[in-house]
Amino acid sequence: MEDLKLATSAIALIIFLVIPGISFKGGYYTQRFESSLNSGSFQDRLVSTIFISILFQICIVLLNNYFFDTKINFQTYTTLLTDDFLKENNEINFDKNTLWFVLKYLLFSSVFPFLTGFTFNKFICLFNLDLYIPYFRSPDYWYYYFRGHIPNNDRFRNKIKNTKIMSTIVDALIETPTDSRLYSGYYVNHTLKKNSNDIDTLILTDVLRYSTNQKKFVNVPGHYFQINGDKIININTRYIQKSIIKNKNKSDVSAFIAIVFFVELIISFILPFYLEGGILKLILNTILLLMLSLFSTTFFYTIFSKYKIVDQNKSMGGFILIIFILTLIFYLLNKGGL
Repeated sequence: MEDLKLATSAIALIIFLVIPGISFKGGYYTQRFESSLNSGSFQDRLVSTIFISILFQICIVLLNNYFFDTKINFQTYTTLLTDDFLKENNEINFDKNTLWFVLKYLLFSSVFPFLTGFTFNKFICLFNLDLYIPYFRSPDYWYYYFRGHIPNNDRFRNKIKNTKIMSTIVDALIETPTDSRLYSGYYVNHTLKKNSNDIDTLILTDVLRYSTNQKKFVNVPGHYFQINGDKIININTRYIQKSIIKNKNKSDVSAFIAIVFFVELIISFILPFYLEGGILKLILNTILLLMLSLFSTTFFYTIFSKYKIVDQNKSMGGFILIIFILTLIFYLLNKGGL
């Protein structure tokens, strides 16, 4: 009996203090912030996870008690710690309603924080808030240098404010057993060493190597070239820029699309609660509406974008098809067709 109480208490504690925080970080720490997930000491990460979990537990209780008949209170969290939770024959006193309530709570504790973290990530990346607010900034400063987004460098940003950085050429001086070699190629990606901001690997494409015998750069066979970070002596970056013609109407359109995007995000989180159905249907509706928001705003941005992409007509046709399919699924799901 005591062992079972201890096990159920541990599970309840993990659900309450860990799962929402981990889910939020899983949605937020992606793309440029991925290296931040495991940065810092274990104690700091644990405290931040617990703090985030408590905040989301408060939100979950408020939302559940507002939208659902089954209420959550303090006794709900202490049920697993009492003897009344167990029958005299040592079997867990779980009926179908309780099991469904626990399942909804687990989904709410994981999906809701993940979507919130994912939305914050897209919001920060869309407006590049991490370039101006250090708290949002990724510790992977190489990400910013390789892409020409230098935080707190107003002089550099003013210099390129009328240009768009299309790609980055990296010149890397590499140490060899006998001497050093100079490689030059287009930046593709990089990885960091564990618990460090030092480069572990650097991946380039269309690489050239400077030949001391021929006194010129020669092609290096292969599509991708991987460089060991420990062998890098020096790195130089050159940005391929494209001039931008100022167009006030285009700026207005971009601002309008951004406003529409966030209005759609708000609707995506609110509308599912007013549709009939259980927690599973609520989650599916939220996911469908979020995907519709992303694809629809991307479609409009592609139409009015200053930069024409390759096969733009095919891309817009693909967006239209995806939007139609998502809309059809959403319609059928809420009309009993699925």
